Amino acid sequence: MDPLTPQPNWTEIVNKKLKFPPRLLGAIQEGQLGLVQQLLESGMEAPGGGPGGPLRNVEEAEDRSWREALNLAIRLGHEAIADVLLANIKFDFRQVHEALLVAVDTNQPAVVHRLLARLEREKGRKVDTRSFSLAFFDSSIDGSRFAPGVTPLTLACQKDLYEIAQLLMDQGHA
Repeated sequence: MDPLTPQPNWTEIVNKKLKFPPRLLGAIQEGQLGLVQQLLESGMEAPGGGPGGPLRNVEEAEDRSWREALNLAIRLGHEAIADVLLANIKFDFRQVHEALLVAVDTNQPAVVHRLLARLEREKGRKVDTRSFSLAFFDSSIDGSRFAPGVTPLTLACQKDLYEIAQLLMDQGHA
């Protein structure tokens, strides 16, 4: 690093937000994993030049865009792209819960398994109690095709997806 370049302060790094890349949805629709990775990496450069790690933009419009990107990747069956998004973007409980509903709705047991593992990892961390309590009775998730109160298990049972229903019950879903 150049000694004349101002060094970033920690507040600057902690408050860094990843802006939603406008071309991301198109790259997901076309299944272009490399472009998705490139768009995420170009948006994640921390002020010091290194990767910024999992970031989450707290602006409502941005949250909706990231949620739509994850749900689109799952709905189109682009598991690798969904994995990249999950690894690089910090989604809250409600967003992962909705992604789980999308994976159940599209009968993707492998994605359901990954999302359940993600939720299990989140249990050990500080829980966003607001997100947790709102997840099951939430009508604020704009554009969601799922009725408030629907759970992944009820959706799996309704669609006769026995493998997914068993996977959910094995993880303690009721």
